[in-house]
Amino acid sequence: MRCLLVEDESDRIARILPELNKIFGDGRVDVAKDRDSAMTVVQERAFDLVVLDQRIPSAPNQLDGDVIFGRAVLDYVRDISPDTPVYFLTGLPMEEEYVDRLIEEGARSDVWGDRKPVALIRRFQKVTMTPFYEAAAQIAATARITDDIEINLKGADLALSDEQIRLLRVFTRLHDGVCADIVGLTPGFSGARVLRADIKDADGGIRLSVVSKLGRFDAIASEIQRYEKEVVRLPADTYATLIPGQVPRVLTSRGAFYRLLEGYNHSYFAVLKASDANAAICVQAIREGQAPWANSAKATKLPIAEVVKMLIWEKNLPPIRDMLGGIDWKSFEDREITINLCTRHGDLHGENALVNGQHRVMMIDYGAVDPLPSAIDAVTLEFSPFFHPHGVRGALNWKPGDGAIDWFDRTVFAALTSIPTHVGACRDWAHGEGFGEREVLACAYTYILRQLQFPGADKDLALALLPGIVARGLKA
Repeated sequence: MRCLLVEDESDRIARILPELNKIFGDGRVDVAKDRDSAMTVVQERAFDLVVLDQRIPSAPNQLDGDVIFGRAVLDYVRDISPDTPVYFLTGLPMEEEYVDRLIEEGARSDVWGDRKPVALIRRFQKVTMTPFYEAAAQIAATARITDDIEINLKGADLALSDEQIRLLRVFTRLHDGVCADIVGLTPGFSGARVLRADIKDADGGIRLSVVSKLGRFDAIASEIQRYEKEVVRLPADTYATLIPGQVPRVLTSRGAFYRLLEGYNHSYFAVLKASDANAAICVQAIREGQAPWANSAKATKLPIAEVVKMLIWEKNLPPIRDMLGGIDWKSFEDREITINLCTRHGDLHGENALVNGQHRVMMIDYGAVDPLPSAIDAVTLEFSPFFHPHGVRGALNWKPGDGAIDWFDRTVFAALTSIPTHVGACRDWAHGEGFGEREVLACAYTYILRQLQFPGADKDLALALLPGIVARGLKA
């Protein structure tokens, strides 16, 4: 819980600051005396209230006080943290028209999850401060309740930011919880966090279990659009449903919260570790669940280089290609192939597939859902046990120095693993719905390149797989 006071006159600060300290607590009120300082502080942390005097100087030690600089701070707050209440302290008639227009816009937000949206712009006269202090005290009181909600990480070091914790607390309060038990699921696409949250009431009962996707506001907005356009086309038991209502944005962070279906308590990786045969049943369930996407596939011609750029930012490719040594990646990527283009998950590793006792599968994390080569999800799922940090790397009987791996020959590759049924089921899916061998090879190549952009990737394994894939692709 924090408040920012933007005021340049020392005597007024001396009068207001002690009162705000009483309301928010000592050490919880920041002071900025000019536009530049205020913008810096707003960028660094979230505030429950910004108190703004419009007539301030542009920068430290400047004597150019003007209302345009206070208004610049307001514009910055509305841009970088749009759900933050801003209270004007005003006294000059010339300021009134501007403030009146903002108030008439009527922007409101349920900032703290108490289901009581507050006005984001209010004005108070400097000549009588009592109404202002009363309004600030109301904000502090409800913000304190939200701050008191416990985020129980169960001893895990999830390294959640203050903004991410704030999002979880607001969501918990919004759903009448007093505590959220948090389990990290997987790093999400574009640096987002994917967490399981069990929302508990005062008696310890679980009110709601959700998958929480926390990330940049623009990435979360994009994911919600993908969900509403494509994910909802799938059968109801194959995806987690988006919970209506938005949790207010905190600085650049925003959350999307999806209801977990009951009983989907195991990741695909957990199933695979226990039973190769059961994992193959899950692969078939995923394939059947994605049928609405596959049934709308369109044959499309394009160079393999364009397939690569569907899944890897072009700016990330030069350092990846520098690792490839003598592999003839240029000739391979220049080849024009035909793919079946349809909607796919785009990041279907074993942590993004949750399984119930009947081996039904629910996909989570929709940030990469897009029109993609039809074979990409099958290829991703096949490779993910060997590359994902939560996978089953020990299931592949290969170590650095063992030489190149013939991945495309499924019999040869499956024989190197202790999970041949998983390999076979994924390969059946890839070849069954991909346009042809070239698409499957292009997807394998792209998946492996994508892994090489991550610091902890198994580079030795990647470079053992790529030569055979490229050589086969140049002949296919």
